[in-house]
Amino acid sequence: MFPRQFATRRRFARAMFLAVCLVPTLAIASWGLWRQAPWHAAQIAARVGATLDLSCNIAAVEHVRPGALRLRGLVLRNSETGRLVCECSVVDARRADRRIEIKVSKAEVDVEQRATIWRACERLLRRQIQDGSAMAFTASELQLLSDRASHKLHDLDAIVPGGDDAAALDIRFHSSREPAAAPVNLHLERSRGEHPVTTLLVDSAGQELDCSLLGCGSSAFDGLGPRATFAGRFSVAFDEQVQTELAGKFREVDLGRLAAGYLDQHVEGAAQLDVVHVKCVDSKLETAQARITGGPGVISTALCRSLAVELQMPAARRATQPNGDALVVFEKLDAEFWLERRGIALRGHCNEPGQGPELRSGVVLADAEGPLLAEPESPQTLVALVRGLAAAEVPELPATTAARRLAAALPLERAAAEAIARPPERADSSTRR
Repeated sequence: MFPRQFATRRRFARAMFLAVCLVPTLAIASWGLWRQAPWHAAQIAARVGATLDLSCNIAAVEHVRPGALRLRGLVLRNSETGRLVCECSVVDARRADRRIEIKVSKAEVDVEQRATIWRACERLLRRQIQDGSAMAFTASELQLLSDRASHKLHDLDAIVPGGDDAAALDIRFHSSREPAAAPVNLHLERSRGEHPVTTLLVDSAGQELDCSLLGCGSSAFDGLGPRATFAGRFSVAFDEQVQTELAGKFREVDLGRLAAGYLDQHVEGAAQLDVVHVKCVDSKLETAQARITGGPGVISTALCRSLAVELQMPAARRATQPNGDALVVFEKLDAEFWLERRGIALRGHCNEPGQGPELRSGVVLADAEGPLLAEPESPQTLVALVRGLAAAEVPELPATTAARRLAAALPLERAAAEAIARPPERADSSTRR
């Protein structure tokens, strides 16, 4: 009886050892080895890439505690072109209930891939609409890299709040220009409904931000010069059309760079632009109210002569002399303008007190000797504005490259825009004498 009882006990002890000790130990060891294996990092990289619609690569994954991961060597690339989008050396991620927390000490982002980044943000917001999950992202330093310049953002916080409201992304950061000032605020929202709309709101909170930095998010700030800054608010709504509205102050605008994008005439100098309100639809200006001031600078006499004739602006003789590519130096530029589909109204302010020698009322452009160009007596049509800025001295509506650029940017009537867009007719060689 005893031997049988002893054998039973031994079998029972062996079974308990296998069930309680050996099998769990082997399972935990296998699980740990699997977590350290390269295919585990590849699996997590695939999940991250699918969420953002990007190609993702992760060098290593560490499970620092239950529900918390540490990703090393995170690289995000455009899935089609393979170009680098974002690179982080260390990313700490933690999931608690329905909230994901991500912390990054330093990250680098290629802003030349802003269209890809924008699509990734939209995809993230669509995902939030589906599952209502919340997300918090913090970065001590975020470096934005481009072919033209680089910028560093400090203490960046991004929050995707959960819930049943419209999907939203709130971002706050400090710029390297004014790190101690109030943080810049960005709000990205995607509405629900049959026709969802994505809206971006930016408030500089009084800071002067480099326009090259804002150009990372909107092409409207490109071409204003390397030293140009902006302080104010602007919004961009992405629907069937892209609608942009802006109000604020631009400083150190390079008139030469700005004119080079639209005009064939020579302009140099720096200016500041105080924008009361501007609205654009698909890169076409719809309405604008602003005041531009600047000087000293240089402007071609051909452009002055064309503005004087087409916009009926009283002009000094020295500013309109027909000397080919002659230039005239101006000391002051100060004009307020209102622009809409019906036309443009100009008002000169060079004569205001505190701006040097007293000039007669309504002067738009002046030099040391006095007025160069004055405001027209009445509002002018946009066709006249295009003619004046294109500086093509022909009686017909100019169909020059400059005129076509201006027509594409202004709310011209369809017939006028088509006439400008039509290339100039060339006389047949057989009829020339």
